[in-house]
Amino acid sequence: MNTLALTAPTRLGAENHLLNDLKPQWQSRMATATRLIRQRFNESIDWHWLAQQCAVSPSHFHYVFKSAFNEGPGQFQRRMRLQYALSQLQLSDKSVTDVALESGFSSSQALAKALRRVLGLSASDVRQLCSQRDAQVWLSLLPKLGQPHPDFPESLDNSLLERIDIRLEQRGERHLYLYEANARSVGQIYCACSKYLPLNCDTVLVYSPWEACSEPAQSSYFWGYEAKPELANHQVPARTYLSATVVIDSEASYLMVWEAIYRRMLEEGLEIDQEAYLCDELAVQQRDDGGMLISIGLPVKPCS
Repeated sequence: MNTLALTAPTRLGAENHLLNDLKPQWQSRMATATRLIRQRFNESIDWHWLAQQCAVSPSHFHYVFKSAFNEGPGQFQRRMRLQYALSQLQLSDKSVTDVALESGFSSSQALAKALRRVLGLSASDVRQLCSQRDAQVWLSLLPKLGQPHPDFPESLDNSLLERIDIRLEQRGERHLYLYEANARSVGQIYCACSKYLPLNCDTVLVYSPWEACSEPAQSSYFWGYEAKPELANHQVPARTYLSATVVIDSEASYLMVWEAIYRRMLEEGLEIDQEAYLCDELAVQQRDDGGMLISIGLPVKPCS
């Protein structure tokens, strides 16, 4: 059963909602701008070149961008870098220097300075907080890195989490062909595995043990696809999941959804089914807006 086809997804990425306030001719131009910045967040971007890609003069480009998103393109890029750095500090066991360089910072000191300025924390502070598995950690950290908006003091991104439809689902038995993944983030796994999928496959399945909730950097991940029983190497029994179907555009958005699901589990007094695996389902076909359609499932014990 393809659960992605059953639920209308919530579109995360606050800038996509702000685009709706622009005139049609500017919507496509600013959508191009944010897409290119996200794709090249860790590179040095020539803003004149970016303005040309959006078919607008450099001076007018900066004016429209700041009017639409309440920040300049350089500030937007710095937020993307910090969001990625935070996700890697939680998801991986990479050194702080490696995280800094992958995020586009010139050094670990430059990353440390940015973290201190925006969050008041060091990289080790972030890792320690995330290791506590406090459902409020990301909901308190990410608003400081979210889309600024005068009507939403805690950032527009945080307000969008309230729109996510999180529901209990009973999923039937499935037969899968799974591979062990070396990567530890959904985006990395998707990029690594997509070329090995069968031609008729429309969904990538990513499974991880429940310990990934608390120790994602030390957990093993598996990716694969549904297969006929005689061709499968793994059988997943019927389970109850607390799940949400969303469109994300960053690892940070992905982690925010997980935190929202985890918080709902605590609010409803549910418990993780430790005999089951966490399950993500990713649509193979890329969206025109650059987002990734994904269904996130946390296995929980059935309500008594």
